[in-house]
Amino acid sequence: MGEDVKKLKHHLPLLDYLRQHNWIARPAGRSSEFVGLCPLHAETRPSFYVNARKNVFYCHGCGRGGDLIRFVQLSRNLSFRQSLAYLEQATTPPDDSAAAVLHKTAAFYQQQLDRFGRCTTEGKFNLARTRACFRRFGMAVVTVAA
Repeated sequence: MGEDVKKLKHHLPLLDYLRQHNWIARPAGRSSEFVGLCPLHAETRPSFYVNARKNVFYCHGCGRGGDLIRFVQLSRNLSFRQSLAYLEQATTPPDDSAAAVLHKTAAFYQQQLDRFGRCTTEGKFNLARTRACFRRFGMAVVTVAA
């Protein structure tokens, strides 16, 4: 379990996690330290410090501190194990493989061709007419060199 926790913390740094959740910070002193409003309690003056090099936080307002897992525990009211499961789920990429993404992209463009199919003449490709039709519908015309 210890190796998994280290990998999880390395894969998703605390600062990146906070920024994904709209935490706004400014550099504080050294280049690896940042300060902003604490997301754990209401405040008007920045007291929440993050050390990106050490991957830890500390709030001088509420006195809470720790690492990414501890932050998730405090912010989401989860246990240690629940926090690990939450972070593993959050860092797992969607099940879309490259082939699935390509398939969805091809389906989208096929729909567009079907939608704008009246740009062709009886199923035959007419480049001049297609360009004029694309311009009429506000679509960009891109020429690809072979």
